[in-house]
Amino acid sequence: MSFQIEYDPPAIGSLIPLRSRNSDEPGAELIEDLGAILVEKGLITNEMVPKVQPKVHKIQLSEYIYKKPIRKHKEHWVDGGNQIAVIHPETYLPFLINSSGSKICRLCDGERSIGDIIVEIKAEWNFVPEKNLVKDIIKILLLLEELDFVEFEG
Repeated sequence: MSFQIEYDPPAIGSLIPLRSRNSDEPGAELIEDLGAILVEKGLITNEMVPKVQPKVHKIQLSEYIYKKPIRKHKEHWVDGGNQIAVIHPETYLPFLINSSGSKICRLCDGERSIGDIIVEIKAEWNFVPEKNLVKDIIKILLLLEELDFVEFEG
């Protein structure tokens, strides 16, 4: 009997909602849906469009594959076994990293490149499509960098 661990895409949570600065505006989809409904019902003539259009941020894997992520502020990291918590050094807000994100964080030692991390994670979750896995790894690492928890060397 084979047992397969369910894949949970890497994520970070806190007491406040978290989004990368490159992600969609939080209410944009809701505003667009509401606008379409009001036009359909004849209550307005032009659809509402959010004032801030989301920026598309394209990342080339080749730009990052050899970079070596390393965790910063080591005294602020608490490894609870399955998950890691990090206390932000400036705001003292706690951030919780789910189990798959924690596995990635543990590999951020400044010795392994992002390519090495991808190979190790892919070996564990070989049932997840490689494209999805690579995208998830890059996204979590960039978010950790944006939060000032990780920096890239090399």
